[in-house]
Amino acid sequence: LVSSVRPLYEFLRAGDEIKFQVIYGKYCKCLGNAQMLAGHFQDAVTSLDVALHMFRLNAGSEGVDDVQAASALHSLGDAYGRTCEFVKSANAYEEALKIRKKLLVSDRKRWLLEYSKLLNNLGLKYNTLHRYAEAEACFSELMPIRRELAAGDSRNLQWLASALQSYAG
Repeated sequence: LVSSVRPLYEFLRAGDEIKFQVIYGKYCKCLGNAQMLAGHFQDAVTSLDVALHMFRLNAGSEGVDDVQAASALHSLGDAYGRTCEFVKSANAYEEALKIRKKLLVSDRKRWLLEYSKLLNNLGLKYNTLHRYAEAEACFSELMPIRRELAAGDSRNLQWLASALQSYAG
């Protein structure tokens, strides 16, 4: 651990172990995202992997839900992509997509945008891996979702236009 975080680590660890692991998972998720922004992609992979492990270890506990695991997997897929580990990236996106699909059933309006982002990223990753049929399936599923989103928000319409440009290019 980074020396500046050691006192927090020891303080939290002295209390409830599950609560510690959940808080530590959330910290690692935030740290991983910050490392991504700073361009430290391999460090981000490590931090996000720890976060995911903490979320999986405590699934169903207070403060841990599928949303956190899906979010960590999505970020992990991004980080693996930036380190050119495209198969691992696609695997993380696939797992996150399964979770988001379950969430989508429970609250379509809330999770549709996140689901569409994951579907887009997975399609692009499949394209990079020359898995064209799978990429096409992602994009075929994505287009009606983006139209649905665009109908409710002009910012999504702008995103749809830029996405269509990237598919054409």
